[in-house]
Amino acid sequence: MTSHPTTPVKMKPLPPADTPIHSSSSPLLKTKPVKQEVLQKQMKAELRDSVAVSSKLREELILLSPFSLDLAIKMAQKLKDSATGKLRDWPEISSSQKEETKLYPPILRLCSYVQAWVIRQSMGREPNDQDPCFMKTDTRVMVNPMKELGLLKPDIIFGHDHALPAKFTNTLSFVNVKIGNWEALIAQSSTYARAYFAYQPDLVMLYALLMDPVQARFARFDRSGLILSESLHIAADLVDLVRGLSGLIRKVADQSVRDVTLTCVPAPNGLRNQISISGAPIGELLINRVLYSSICVRGRATRTYEVFLPNNTLALLKDSWRDQERTPEGTILRRCSGFYGLPQIIGDWTSGASTAYPDTTSYHTSPLRREVRVQYRILMLPVGKPLSDYRDEPGVVLLAIYDAILGHWTLLCDRLVHRDISSENIIVFDKPRKLRYHPKSSLPRRIPLEMYNEEGSAMLADLDMAVEYDPTGKRLYPALDRRTGAAAFMSTRLLYRKGLPQQNMFDDLESFFWALVWVAFGISVPSDYTPTKEEEQEWEDSIEYQVRKCINNGAQDKFGQISVDKEAFLGERAWSGGMGYAPFDPVSAEYIPVCKRLYPLILARRSLSLTAAYQANEQTRAYTDTLRILREEIERLQENH
Repeated sequence: MTSHPTTPVKMKPLPPADTPIHSSSSPLLKTKPVKQEVLQKQMKAELRDSVAVSSKLREELILLSPFSLDLAIKMAQKLKDSATGKLRDWPEISSSQKEETKLYPPILRLCSYVQAWVIRQSMGREPNDQDPCFMKTDTRVMVNPMKELGLLKPDIIFGHDHALPAKFTNTLSFVNVKIGNWEALIAQSSTYARAYFAYQPDLVMLYALLMDPVQARFARFDRSGLILSESLHIAADLVDLVRGLSGLIRKVADQSVRDVTLTCVPAPNGLRNQISISGAPIGELLINRVLYSSICVRGRATRTYEVFLPNNTLALLKDSWRDQERTPEGTILRRCSGFYGLPQIIGDWTSGASTAYPDTTSYHTSPLRREVRVQYRILMLPVGKPLSDYRDEPGVVLLAIYDAILGHWTLLCDRLVHRDISSENIIVFDKPRKLRYHPKSSLPRRIPLEMYNEEGSAMLADLDMAVEYDPTGKRLYPALDRRTGAAAFMSTRLLYRKGLPQQNMFDDLESFFWALVWVAFGISVPSDYTPTKEEEQEWEDSIEYQVRKCINNGAQDKFGQISVDKEAFLGERAWSGGMGYAPFDPVSAEYIPVCKRLYPLILARRSLSLTAAYQANEQTRAYTDTLRILREEIERLQENH
């Protein structure tokens, strides 16, 4: 193995593993955008059983049209060739995908023609260069610094840019075209929708138009998935297509698709503008910075902000889309607010936005699993940073995990299991804080006081997936989903197990281990660094490479395979050195001793029966053994430094 330079290349922690970022390429190589076929596969998994059809979508957009029926009929007559009954200049198309670009010019003319008439009817004037316009993008990809979103190029975009390359921040909608493959059209369009949501945090829902040579469907993307209109024949239903498209143009420019509680606050003296959030019970909040942002279409789509309260105190604001069937996170947190290792709640509320939509049926033959989600916000103290930000300080990382596990134990004392442990849900405080112990001394599974430190350094956040159990370990409410949490952090038992889960505290304790492994070894080299051949070989032989290969392998929907890969990673060779895997980065070496001591505990717990997870003595043994090892390793690091 080659020796490291005196001043090694600065490593940086990888982003949270529940996003597809850097899922397959070596971190030693220049960062490459994710390929479209990989993105589409991910989107198919994300939208599984959540693509719906509703007759109300077509009706909704037609009702928004500024066109009378007579005007729409006249427009359709001008657009059609009276001899053929088709749209003017509509090309003859074979089944070849290469012919797709022939459709772009006539579709662009159709959209631009309708847009011009929308302006005439709605504003009483002719279009000008200040108006949003439709633009063909077949020669340039969109401006997209987020490489995890891939190289994206919707066929036709609608927005404020009048020249290529266009920006997602300036676009309002898109038109996407495919020949003969609506599954691919839906998956590809969903990758575009994901980018719109990523770049426009105030976007609540996105409307678009999907087309093939014969038919068209209007589409609405929201945090519950995708809703398609009934199919319109482009020639035979041209009147409805024109009216629906005009309604779409008005809809996407309307505030109803936006989160109106987010407003831009101009800053004086040329300083950076800030975003304020209204609707909080304590008054207006001012965003200081974004700590975390999940990239998805369907799901909670969590964003975590550091915000200023009206009294200028800093707090954490979590903004997410909650399944309305689930217990609000604030209700759970109030039971243990401010206890050691857990957040203190200030308040929670909904913005009023919802994904509810009438008369939806499944687009596919499988049953529709489209949940209703509401935009939900919870305000908490204290502020901090995600665990991965402290990767270069192993002592801080281990102490933070120690405190987070104590928070997890506190939840268990109230018969709650967290079920969503990740490196991003462990928040490290800016400075140690005095926190309350668990006051319920009557509980039979009381946490020994000697386990606590004098001050807390971190907390376990994100309690919205927590569930309550009765004393026998039975869930008080039936399971709504198969698994919770990111696959990278799930226990191998949960990944391999089929059917509805019975997730327990042993699974969560194993997730803490995978969060530690991810922070310790999930590293990448800056994309502007070019490695030598020796360094590339060293990387291939490293433990960091094995983490990338076995934990974040991009197959986030292939749970069984991830379980097998994790089992392989837990083999002795991963930690042995010598003939085994050596650390690529010097900091990684400091984490190996604690991992070597923790992973036998994981293996030992798997031999226990499932009922053991609900026995007080087994729970106490599991927590105390884990915390003892962490404390001893923290002391070892302190002695060495």
